[in-house]
Amino acid sequence: MGSCKCWCVFVICLASVFGCVYGSPRSEEVTALENFLHAVLPSSSFTSFNFSAICSWEKIRCTEDGIVTGIFLESLDLRGYIPMNTLGNLSSLSELSLYNNSLQSPIPPDIWSLTNLRYLSLSLNSFEEELSTQLSHLVKLERLDLSQNKFYGPIPQQIGQLNHLQYLYLGFNSFSGSLSADVFTNPSLRVLDISHNELNGSLPPQPTNLSNLLYLNLSGNSISGKLPFGLSAMRTLATLDLSNNSFTGDLESLHGLPSLEQVILSFNSFTGPIPLLRSSKIVKMNSNLLSGHIQAVFGPQLSVLDLSSNSLSGAISELVNVSSPLMKHIDVSSNSFSGSLSLVNFTSFTALEYLDLSSNNITGSIPDAIGDSTNLTYIDFSNNMINGSVPQSFVHLTSLSHLDLSCNSLSGDVTELTRLQNMKYLNLSFNENLGCNFALVAAFGMGSFSGVMDCRPAAANITLPPPGSLRKGKINLGIVVGVVVGCVLGLGVVFMIFSVVRCRKKGRWPRHSTLSLKQRVGTFKEDSKFMSGPFSFESNSGPWVANVKNATSVPVIMFEKPLLNLTFADLLRATSNFNRETQVSQGGLGPVYSAMLPGDLHVSIKVLIDGRILTNEVAASEFSSLAKIKHPNLVPLLGYCIVGEERLVIYEFMKNGGLHRWLLGSPDCSQGFPPHNHMYYDVSRDLASRATVEPLPEAVNLSWGVRHKIALGLARALAFLHHGQSVKLVHRDVKASNVMLDEEFEPHLANTGLAGLLAGSEDAMFAGGSPGYAPPEYGQSGGKVTSMGDVFSYGVVLLELVTGKKPIGDTYEDEEGAGTSGCPAINDLVGWIRMLMHEKQSGSLIRALDSRAYEDPISQGQMLEVLRIGYLCTADLASKRPTIQQVVGLLKDIAPNMNSP
Repeated sequence: MGSCKCWCVFVICLASVFGCVYGSPRSEEVTALENFLHAVLPSSSFTSFNFSAICSWEKIRCTEDGIVTGIFLESLDLRGYIPMNTLGNLSSLSELSLYNNSLQSPIPPDIWSLTNLRYLSLSLNSFEEELSTQLSHLVKLERLDLSQNKFYGPIPQQIGQLNHLQYLYLGFNSFSGSLSADVFTNPSLRVLDISHNELNGSLPPQPTNLSNLLYLNLSGNSISGKLPFGLSAMRTLATLDLSNNSFTGDLESLHGLPSLEQVILSFNSFTGPIPLLRSSKIVKMNSNLLSGHIQAVFGPQLSVLDLSSNSLSGAISELVNVSSPLMKHIDVSSNSFSGSLSLVNFTSFTALEYLDLSSNNITGSIPDAIGDSTNLTYIDFSNNMINGSVPQSFVHLTSLSHLDLSCNSLSGDVTELTRLQNMKYLNLSFNENLGCNFALVAAFGMGSFSGVMDCRPAAANITLPPPGSLRKGKINLGIVVGVVVGCVLGLGVVFMIFSVVRCRKKGRWPRHSTLSLKQRVGTFKEDSKFMSGPFSFESNSGPWVANVKNATSVPVIMFEKPLLNLTFADLLRATSNFNRETQVSQGGLGPVYSAMLPGDLHVSIKVLIDGRILTNEVAASEFSSLAKIKHPNLVPLLGYCIVGEERLVIYEFMKNGGLHRWLLGSPDCSQGFPPHNHMYYDVSRDLASRATVEPLPEAVNLSWGVRHKIALGLARALAFLHHGQSVKLVHRDVKASNVMLDEEFEPHLANTGLAGLLAGSEDAMFAGGSPGYAPPEYGQSGGKVTSMGDVFSYGVVLLELVTGKKPIGDTYEDEEGAGTSGCPAINDLVGWIRMLMHEKQSGSLIRALDSRAYEDPISQGQMLEVLRIGYLCTADLASKRPTIQQVVGLLKDIAPNMNSP
C-alpha cells in the first residue's frame, strides 16, 4: 500500500512538471488571443465562436504544443482597435493577416516586436497614423501589405533595412513627402507598390539595387522629374506603372528592357519617341506629349496598345507595325495621324476587338477588309476626313456593339448595318451625304443621324419605338414603312421626345404615386394651400402636416445628439409648419427646409417624396447606416424622422448653398427636374431670395483658387465612397446642385446613398444621373450604375467649374467661328468641350474658360489642365475614364494661389 501511494505522488508531480513546461505557454498565448478576439469581434459572433478550441479553428494555426504561429482573420468585420498585450504577446507568430476588416488606430507598439513575423497584412482597414519606424525590428519580414488604409506622413526609410522583404504594398494611403532612396536599396524586393498616395519629388537618380524587381507601381502620386537612367538596370522588371504623375522627359531609360511586359505611363508629360519594347504585351501611354511615328518597336506578343491623346503623327498605315496575332485593343485617338485608311491592312488584325482612330486627320475610305476582323466589338472612326461608303463587309462584324463614324464625309446606303443585332451604340451623325435608314433611326434615335441631309423631317406623323428596340430582335420592316410615311416632326421635336423617353428610363421622376407628375404640378399650382409646405402626393385632402396627430409623440432620431429628445413638433416649430418661407431648395428627391433646432443647431430638413417605398424598419436601418458614412467632404446625416408614411432626413446646414448658385446665379431648385415641369420655375423665384442661405453677391465670382479647392474636395469625397470603405458606394447623382458649400467654401457632397436607396429594386440598374450629368451607358439597355458613372458626372462638374456654363441648355459657341471638324457644337457642355479638344486649337480652349476666375497666365494654364481632366472624365466609354483616385492625384499636382471668392 505504501509503494502505491508513492507512485501516485510521483505521477501527480510529473504531471505538474509537464503542466509547467507545456501548459503555461499554451495558456498564455490562447488567453492573449482570446482577449484580442473579445475586443474586436462583433458581439453577434460571440455566441457562435468556440473559445475553448481556438487552435482547431481553420483561421488559426498552432503547433502541437499550443503555440500560435499563424492568424488569418480576414473579412470578419473586426472592429475597434488592437489592444496591447494581445497579439503582441504571440512571440512565435510568423503570419498575421487581418485583411478587410474595420480595425482602427492606434496600432499597439508591441506588434512591431514580433521578430518572427514573415508575413503581415493589415490591408483594407481604417488605420490612420504615421507608420512607425519600429517596423525595422521585423527583421524576418518577407511580405508587408498595408494598402488601402489612411496611413500618412513619410514612408519610413527603415523599410530599406528589411533585407528579407520581397513584397511591399503601401498603395491607396496618404503617405506624403518624397520617396526615400532607402526604399530602392533592397535587392530582395520583387514587388513594390506605393500607388495612389500623396508622394512628390523625383525618383532617386540611381535606383540600381532593385535587380530582382518584377513589379513597380508608383501610379496616382505627384512624382515629377525625368526617369532615372538607372531603370535600365532592372533587367527582370515585368510590370511598370507610373501613370497619373507629373513625369517629364523622354523614355530612353526603358529602351530595350528585356522582360518588360506591361508598360503603363498614362497621364504624365513624357515627350519624345516611343522606346523599343520588344517584350511588351500591354502598353498604355495615353495622355502624354509623345511625338514621332509608330515604329516597329513592339514585339509579337503585344495585345493592348493605347497611345491616345498624344502628338504622334505619320501615316495611319503604320499600324502594320503593331500587327500581331494577339492584338486585341488599339487606341490611337486624338493624335495627328494622316493618310488613307484604305491602306491599313486589316487582314493582319484577326483577333482585334477594340479599334479607336477618332480625332485624327485620316482620309480615304474604309476598306472592305475590315470585315475580316470579325472579333471587333468597338469601332470609333469619328472626327476624321474619311469618305466613301460604309462597306457592306460590316455585316460580318456580328459581335460589333459600338460604332461611331460621326463627323466624317461618308455617303451611300447603310442598310447592311440593320443586320448587326448586337449593336448597342450607333453614331453616324454629321455625315451630310449619308443615306438615312429609318429602321436605325427608330432603333437608336434621331441623334444618331443628326446633320444627315436625308434624315430631315418629311411628311406625316411619326411614332418611334424606344431606343434599343433593335437589340431585342430583328428589325420589323413595317417600322421602316411607317417611319418613311410618317416623318413629319421637326428635328428639335424628335430630340425632345427622345430626351424625355431617356429621362423617364433613367428613373429620375417619382414613380410611387397615384398622381401623374402633370397632375402633381397642376394641384401644386391650383391649390394655394399646398404652397405652405409639404403635401401628400397620394391625396388631394390637404397638406400631410395637417394630418399628423400628436406631433410631440413622433420622435426625431439624432445620431450625434440623442439627448436633445426632439420630436416632430420641434421640426414644425422650426419650419413654421414647413412653410414655404423656410424652404431653401426643391431637389429631385424632395423639398429642403432650413430649420434652427433647440440648442442653436442649424439644419436642413429634406422631405423624401419617394420615401414611402421604405417600410419604417427599412428606413430606420438604412438611415442609420448612411449616418455612419463620414468624410470631411460629405454632408453629414444628423438624424431622421418617420411621420406616418413620410420620411424626413436631417442634414447639417451649409451656409453658402449649392455650387451652381455661385457658378450660374441660379437657385437651388434649378437642377435635376424634367424639362416640362414648371413647378420648380414657379418656386425658384421665391427660393432665390431666402435669407437662410447666403445671398449671392451682385457679381457672382469664385476665384480659381476656390474653384480648385471645390474640385479637389469633391474628388476626395468620391474617392472615399469608391475606395475608402470595405464596400464601394456609388453616389449615382453627382451634380453641381448636390455640391454644398460651407462658410469657408469647402465642398460637401450631398444626398450620399439616397439615390440608390430610393431607386427601387425594379429600376435599380437604370436609376442614376440627372440630365446633363448622366453618362451614356446609363441610357443603354442593361446599363448599371457604376463608379465610372460617378466619374463622368464629376467630369461635368469640373467643366462647369472652369467654363462657368450649364451642362445643358447654355450657349456653346466659339466666338472666333466654327471649328474645322465639320461637327458643330451640340446643345450640351460635354459635346462642346469635346469638339474644341478635337480641334486642338489652344485659342478656342482659352475662350471656353470662365474669364471671371483667372487673373494671370499661371491660373489660366491651370484651368486648362483641369479642363483636360474634365474631358478625360467624360469619355463616352467608361473604361477610358480615369478612376477618381487618379483624378485626385492629377488635381493635387495643380496648386493655385488661394484667394477669397
